Amino acid sequence: MRVLKYMVLVSVLTGVLLGLAAGAGAATVQEIKDRGVLRVAAEEEDLEPFDFVQDGVRVGLEVDLVQMVADKLGVKAEFVRVPWDNGVTLCWDPAYPWDKFDMAASSISMNSARAEVCDFSEWYITTGQMLLVRADSGYKSLEDLKDKKIACLAGSTIEDVTKANFPAENALALPTYDAMIDAVRSKKADAAVYDGPQIILLAKKDPTFVVLEDLLAKDRYGVALPKGSDLKAVVDEVILEHRKALYDKWMK
Repeated sequence: MRVLKYMVLVSVLTGVLLGLAAGAGAATVQEIKDRGVLRVAAEEEDLEPFDFVQDGVRVGLEVDLVQMVADKLGVKAEFVRVPWDNGVTLCWDPAYPWDKFDMAASSISMNSARAEVCDFSEWYITTGQMLLVRADSGYKSLEDLKDKKIACLAGSTIEDVTKANFPAENALALPTYDAMIDAVRSKKADAAVYDGPQIILLAKKDPTFVVLEDLLAKDRYGVALPKGSDLKAVVDEVILEHRKALYDKWMK
């Protein structure tokens, strides 16, 4: 009985310590205001229509959202450009002290495993994973690709969705979105799994590709924040006020 009680106590203390470590360096809203800058992690790559360069200016749904939050706080918005893996994914790493950025807005899928480590805002986009193939491939559906090589983004929910729909050994996990698209273009992969809005837009601009109708999984994006951050209330307020307008501007 004493051993059992000891194990329970150790488990509880470990959870508490991990929670404290995860938000150890997180700034409060007042500290962000005093600093005068809201630091936001976002991927290095262009992810149209969420965050991309157009005519030399960075624009997109998430760029607008971040600026709205910064305006609400009365501070400047500063994007901290990081890779997805070991960059954006630090948000749900229990060891990350939140000393490089205050939140992350980078097409982040909300799920329960991540939410055990970080907090999520209200969702700002509902989307889903779909399949991108070459227009000349002859592939028409998910069934046509069951034994084919499928590119996906390493360390993401997209990789999880790919392995849930295809044999794990067929998943080609790559570090960036561009690497995935290049793999399909060069025929190193037969298809790529990615969020519908981005690849539909890509296929409209580049007739080399088509997007199949199959929806592999539904998804919602949210802003990732430190556990217990008072910044969440501000972000939630902005999202709930502007969610429809952001959708109408960038997704229609």
